[in-house]
Amino acid sequence: ANACDLLLAHDRWTAHQVAGTAPSKEIAVVPHGSYIGVYPKGRPKHDVRRELGLPGQSFVFLCFGELRGYKGIELLLTAFSLVSSTQVRLVVAGNVKDERSGAAVRAAVAADERVLPLPGFVAEARVAELFGACDAAVLPRSEPGTSGSLVLALSLGLPVVAADVPTVREVVGDGEAGWLFRPRDPLSLRVALESAAADTEE
Repeated sequence: ANACDLLLAHDRWTAHQVAGTAPSKEIAVVPHGSYIGVYPKGRPKHDVRRELGLPGQSFVFLCFGELRGYKGIELLLTAFSLVSSTQVRLVVAGNVKDERSGAAVRAAVAADERVLPLPGFVAEARVAELFGACDAAVLPRSEPGTSGSLVLALSLGLPVVAADVPTVREVVGDGEAGWLFRPRDPLSLRVALESAAADTEE
């Protein structure tokens, strides 16, 4: 950073953090670009759900992206296990980069038939149709910072369940594009999941 003339940040929160450590540097905020039009549409929702064994009338949450320690997958799995409805499903899709997170997913799958794992890389041709087969994306990460998965979900027209942190609120607004929960709070996340599943039209 010290060797650069200009620093770029995707959001105001990150720019503010950087300004505190590099006060003499110029920092420009350039929002994360959207993914609109990037991925092919893919197959109809019904066909994808049938292939994945997802009930047609169930409310399906999608946690998409590489499983890394900071992503908060264990928080999500704990919160989801507290949701009593049998009409919800959770799809966890992406490469496992953190073994503890991977183990948590495997344990959840063994204990709860509502959890569907899709480990590994998701091919470009399948990204949009996977989002299209689900009803809401879940981003359990509690740390601020720009999330490409958040931008991807909104670009593909899916509302989100995400932590109420500055960088998320900057994109999602005050609940306009999804449901917010208190960071690191599984009970708050459970309430957000239940609120989302309670009204498909919303």
